Amino acid sequence: MPEHLKTIVIILGLALPYFLAARAPATVCIEEGDYLRRRNLWLGVTLSAFLAHNYWVHILVAGGLILYWSAGRERNPVALYCFLLFAAPALPNPVPGFGIINYVFDMQYHRLLSLTLLAPAALALYKDSDSPRPGTCLTDKLVLAYVGYSLFLVYMAGTFTNFLRVAFTQSLDILLPYYVASRALRNLEDFRDALMSFVVAAAVMAPMGAFESIKQWLLYAPLKEALDVPIFGHPLLREDSLRAEVALGQPIPYGYVMAVALGYFLFLQKTLPGIALRVAGVLLIAVGLVVSYSRGPWLGALLMVLTYLLSGPRPGVQIVKLAAGGALVVGILMATPEGDKITGLLPFVGDAEGGTVDYRQQLLETFLPIVLDNPIFGASDFLYSPAVEALRQGEGIIDIVNSYLFIGLYNGMVGLALFISFFIAVGAALVKGMRLTADKDSDRHRLGQSLLGTLVGILFIIVTVSSISAIPYIYWMLGGMGAAYLSLAQRSLPKATPAMARIPHRRPPRRRLSASG
Repeated sequence: MPEHLKTIVIILGLALPYFLAARAPATVCIEEGDYLRRRNLWLGVTLSAFLAHNYWVHILVAGGLILYWSAGRERNPVALYCFLLFAAPALPNPVPGFGIINYVFDMQYHRLLSLTLLAPAALALYKDSDSPRPGTCLTDKLVLAYVGYSLFLVYMAGTFTNFLRVAFTQSLDILLPYYVASRALRNLEDFRDALMSFVVAAAVMAPMGAFESIKQWLLYAPLKEALDVPIFGHPLLREDSLRAEVALGQPIPYGYVMAVALGYFLFLQKTLPGIALRVAGVLLIAVGLVVSYSRGPWLGALLMVLTYLLSGPRPGVQIVKLAAGGALVVGILMATPEGDKITGLLPFVGDAEGGTVDYRQQLLETFLPIVLDNPIFGASDFLYSPAVEALRQGEGIIDIVNSYLFIGLYNGMVGLALFISFFIAVGAALVKGMRLTADKDSDRHRLGQSLLGTLVGILFIIVTVSSISAIPYIYWMLGGMGAAYLSLAQRSLPKATPAMARIPHRRPPRRRLSASG
């Protein structure tokens, strides 16, 4: 039996019991009919990847399923998008061109979701009179400025055909996730639906990640031969443990997704009945986070929790509880036979894979001067600089494991400033929305805490990884959620009653006294 058919049996063997067990807690936030339809779509998309035996058959079948089951049935496109985001790996393959055009653009699964799900939703939202027009808020203006500036640099440096190609793909990768999330989420129920869908879709990969790490077997790697696409996923070890990748293709993106799921779960856990379900949810996500063996996502997850607690009521008490619980967990782990191994993996404490830290330091020392020397237009030809040859790794590539550095190299300091300004504006919108919420123990305030914590964690994690796989789709969508959250908080304010109309006071007419009076 081909290896990819063996792995799909394992994937289904892990996913089906999970979806059965997750049904009751998930349907606290998701309508049961929506949950079942999204689950079936997840299964259909996953099966299409493993059974198609041809890349374009997989794309056509998956796209057809999404179009058929979402049109007229899905009330929350953001929630469906979150549920399906990791159902198949993002295997890139160029759409063949014609004439003088070599290829149209690189198709991959996340762009298929944008075409079949987000594009129709964006068109419907644009036609909706209740939906704000594009460009009406600060985050709209900044994301348009960032995309516009990057396209200007592409136009200046390349051909018009390439400009059109990049404009199309940036619309799919940046504008659609942001726009639909910023307009489609209009109340707390929509947010609960979307965030729970994301958590369900991420947590199903936790048992798969544990299987990969324990059995030393990457479940999605056989797809590169089955679908005849460029290499996807290769084994990476840390302290003799295989780092899980699942459908994300690399360990850090997988850990990133698990960290984001934890950030969202901080809000959702209050909606679950009983402490047992809350603890089970945290433990399941933590398992996925641990088997990524990625210290950037570990620290990012810690920042998410700290930001969530610090932005809520009684932060001092909450931090003390967290510290006590963390010390207890670490003490228990250190008492196990794996204690020394765990210590070696901890950031700032362990010494495992110290070479990765040295490599990141070399990246900054080499590329930062190039960015500073090209602050306006960037240096898209930086790979041809003799100074970077020392960074070329065994695979013959230079891996720029820092999203900010990558953006600075291609878009200059101006593009990087626009990118950072966008997320500062998103954070400011979240803080403003929380300040507009009088009850600090309300669900709306906790939602703001969760989104802000997740944002802070993401902005840290992308220091350690370039924006590959699902990473950018998640942070642009989170930017849209920040804008939607502020709109929700503003709409929830009590409407001021109009002042009573002033009636001019008229003195009664003076009585004229008669002569006899």
